[in-house]
Amino acid sequence: MNKQELRQVFLQKRKAAAPELRHRWSQQIEAYVMEYIEKQKVRCVMVYAAFRDEVETEGIIRKLLAGGICVALPRCYEKGKMSAYQIQNFDELVPGRFGILEPPEEHLIEPAAFDLVLVPGCGFGRDGSRLGYGGGFYDRYLPGCKGARVIGLGYELSIADAFPIEAFDVLMDAVITENGVMNKV
Repeated sequence: MNKQELRQVFLQKRKAAAPELRHRWSQQIEAYVMEYIEKQKVRCVMVYAAFRDEVETEGIIRKLLAGGICVALPRCYEKGKMSAYQIQNFDELVPGRFGILEPPEEHLIEPAAFDLVLVPGCGFGRDGSRLGYGGGFYDRYLPGCKGARVIGLGYELSIADAFPIEAFDVLMDAVITENGVMNKV
């Protein structure tokens, strides 16, 4: 199967899971993320605003802000470009391109400032591969996040042994599912 066909399969698997089940899994993933952040003494995090049936991130964002951690979210632009802007409050986010919640363009955070980047995806491989949504936004942005750990957030049903990798694809350092932290093999 090519990437587009794989996307359809994995998005359908995710959509088929009951919303209350995805919510419970998201809460478990949130607990693992917060435990990881506490252990690693993370100071600056880029996290996405969940869209549709992705792993929920509002609770993570609110807890990080309450804990005094620098939190930035991406804004998407044309041609697969994105930048990250710091927020002080979850309620600053407004629907942007594609209907995804985005921060105001006020406090730009350079990619190299992040300790941790939490990444969405259609699927994740045990080898660190990521099946994105096809826009290339993260694959263009992540190479600038030199000192950051890059961690995918996905449900266990989004995990495969591997996905096709192209030269520009960025591998995840780990993936967090409702079953815990999975480092690449």
